[in-house]
Amino acid sequence: SLGITFDRFYANPMCTPTRRSLIQSRWSQDDLSGVCDGNDDEDHGGYAMGKALEVVGYETAWFGKWHYGGNTVGAWEITPHLYGFESVRAMLPANVRQCGGTDYFTWTRGDDWVSGIFVGYNTDTTVEAVEQWLVEPRGPAPRFAVVSLQAPHAPFHEPPAFPLPQLPPPTNRDKYEAMLMDADRALGLVMDALTPQDWIVLIGDNGTPPSARRPDQSSSKVKFSVFEDGVNVPCVLSGP
Repeated sequence: SLGITFDRFYANPMCTPTRRSLIQSRWSQDDLSGVCDGNDDEDHGGYAMGKALEVVGYETAWFGKWHYGGNTVGAWEITPHLYGFESVRAMLPANVRQCGGTDYFTWTRGDDWVSGIFVGYNTDTTVEAVEQWLVEPRGPAPRFAVVSLQAPHAPFHEPPAFPLPQLPPPTNRDKYEAMLMDADRALGLVMDALTPQDWIVLIGDNGTPPSARRPDQSSSKVKFSVFEDGVNVPCVLSGP
């Protein structure tokens, strides 16, 4: 009920190219998948949103899913720092099943320069990291954070906060909608931790996945396509 909703906001048909546009203001048709092995040669020495904000005095932080390639100068854990994010917490390098993880409950977590397999629900863990960062003592510098939830990306499942009836067995669409509601709950917790002076920009990074589409949607006209259901995503702007 707060802010302005843009109903004609468009992303790329896949998440990683959208992240490239967001982080570096660059058009991309690439799927950068080498985040865990450091073999991507992205131009982290060029413009990046985090670095631009650091230059004008912001404290910057990244929380949650990264999935924007690795680097060629060191371990993958340092990649967000190369793009200007001073603090990196509860970072998911790619999707939960990649980089050694198995699902939303067992996944590879990065905190600044340290990573390892973490056991705990990904959505809740990401929000808890944001809440902790917001209450840490800090100076008068303004702050900027990206909170990048993995949900409702596959693997589709029942979130702990939204159990589903088991008869009939829930479909991927049922699980996807439950994950969306859980993501909404999680974002509400983040908003509760902010102040009335904070600006909030909420966007999606691609459209509906084919395996969780509505009955009235075509599998060839959702995610991975440039039809409306593949690229028309939410965008909400709210602030003082």
